[in-house]
Amino acid sequence: MRHALIRSVLDRDVCLQSGERFIVRSPTVGEALTVLACYEGALRGESVQTEVLFEALAHWLPSDLYKVFTRKGYPVQTAIGHVLEIVNEGVPQLAIKKAEAEGKPVTPGKIAVLDWDSVVADYMAAYGATLSQTLAEPWNGFLLLSERVDMIQARETLRIIRATGLPYIKDDRERQKAMDELVVRAGGRVETDEERRERLLSIQQQQLDILARQFAQAGAFVGPQPPKPRAEA
Repeated sequence: MRHALIRSVLDRDVCLQSGERFIVRSPTVGEALTVLACYEGALRGESVQTEVLFEALAHWLPSDLYKVFTRKGYPVQTAIGHVLEIVNEGVPQLAIKKAEAEGKPVTPGKIAVLDWDSVVADYMAAYGATLSQTLAEPWNGFLLLSERVDMIQARETLRIIRATGLPYIKDDRERQKAMDELVVRAGGRVETDEERRERLLSIQQQQLDILARQFAQAGAFVGPQPPKPRAEA
């Protein structure tokens, strides 16, 4: 995770068809979401909001590359294609993680468009960030940390359950299944049935040992009774 986070904020190399190469920093969350909003709007048949798009690109891209994209006659779709290559890094992986967390089927090569409002809101809740702080975060770092949001939420739920108890579930197996699912989401390991039996037996033995010590301290005899001495004739 640590090395992945470092890589997520490194500059990217953009190569145009003309052979020109530019070094581009990682976009912020706000800049990347603006690009995605314009792109997804175009997919729905809406006209591309070029003013909004290029305002975001002006803050993000190096001035030389921005001048190329805004050059008279340069295709807007080509400009969007280049910046999307950077913005889309990490998006498919996050979409898969979200689908798995929600129990939805994952089809390779067919990733649904994410609800970015929910992704941002979940990130803010998990990491205690404000909206302005979140929008200023490096995009790829944001995507990487967003993959861990479900685990953080599961850990918080486990913490509350351990403090207040699990909500009432009549069936013991259903109760255990619910706890196991939370443990997996929290990044933990679920014990096998054999391990669980051994753990419960160990707890029972510890409880018996405690009772035995308490009886011994109280002067009571624990175990088989000794034979009574024979009365002398």
